[in-house]
Amino acid sequence: MSASPSSAVVAEPDVMTSIVIAAPPSLVYSILLDIPGYPRWISMFVKASASPSGPDGALAVGDALHLALKPAGADKKPFEFSPRITEITPGRVFEWIGALPLGLFTGRHRLEVQAHAEGTRLLHSEAFSGPAPWLCRASGAQWWSANMAKTRANFERANEELKRHAEALHASGQTRTA
Repeated sequence: MSASPSSAVVAEPDVMTSIVIAAPPSLVYSILLDIPGYPRWISMFVKASASPSGPDGALAVGDALHLALKPAGADKKPFEFSPRITEITPGRVFEWIGALPLGLFTGRHRLEVQAHAEGTRLLHSEAFSGPAPWLCRASGAQWWSANMAKTRANFERANEELKRHAEALHASGQTRTA
């Protein structure tokens, strides 16, 4: 696995959530890297795959993910996108960036695993950049605030689903995903 911090300046996250999971960090991290497994435990994911380029089929910085998600309450077809991995710090950080053409809207999605007295603390965040988010923030657009609240709720739901999945695997004696 490649370990390379992303070189771009990291903005403060627009959405930041955390959860404590009663399972070891190594198990939680392995679940996060099992991209094809996402639809089995994250309800908003319809499809998920990756194009790993690292040794032995491991994910590496620069690899593309292929994701289709339909957040709770969404009444339209799933949103499909192909972000690129920007950071993998083994056992600790998994990050990707997805963007609209011309850099109008970019999202930096970050999952950080930390050891905790009760097992693992997951920090789950997203920082948006580009002209579109900047204009929404600058104008105080209600749409932006409402969208960030929905994004936070979806992250919290995914965190709870990860917690249930990881704790069930840990209770069954599993130490890593397949």
